[in-house]
Amino acid sequence: MIELLVVVAIIGILSSIVLISVSTARAKGIDSFIQQNLRTVQTQAEIYFQNKKAYDFPNNAAGTTCSTAAGPGVGQGYNLFSYDPVIRLALITVMSKINNSNPPNTSFCGASKNSWVAAIRLKSSLSNNDSTDRLWCVDSNGQSKEITGPPWPANLSDGNVPPTFKCP
Repeated sequence: MIELLVVVAIIGILSSIVLISVSTARAKGIDSFIQQNLRTVQTQAEIYFQNKKAYDFPNNAAGTTCSTAAGPGVGQGYNLFSYDPVIRLALITVMSKINNSNPPNTSFCGASKNSWVAAIRLKSSLSNNDSTDRLWCVDSNGQSKEITGPPWPANLSDGNVPPTFKCP
């Protein structure tokens, strides 16, 4: 009887380890998905710039959550995030994968005439502390990297008028 209890306990311990591993692997898979979609945004943004000669409409530098930036609809809004259908779809798809449609401090997309940035919290970033959150950031300078800290405009632009958006 003791042997049976030991076997059941061992099976329980092993199954909990497997469940934790699967959960971690799923989060890392979503992180890779976020990174790949932001690479798509980066590539498409350069095509957009070549066609429009700007990332944003004149005198309309702005930044907000990526869901809001992509929200108005294709051909609407004032910047590449909503105006370009490929970029808009990539952002909407990523935001749906992180299980939140438009929470604060989950993402930031900003664009001015000559620069843009997109930063989205990684799914594996389990922190409840904005200063230690891990985000994937891409920008018009060609940067594509993990950053730490909250996705706030002060962290992702130089503060000038109009701002230059960039990954820190």
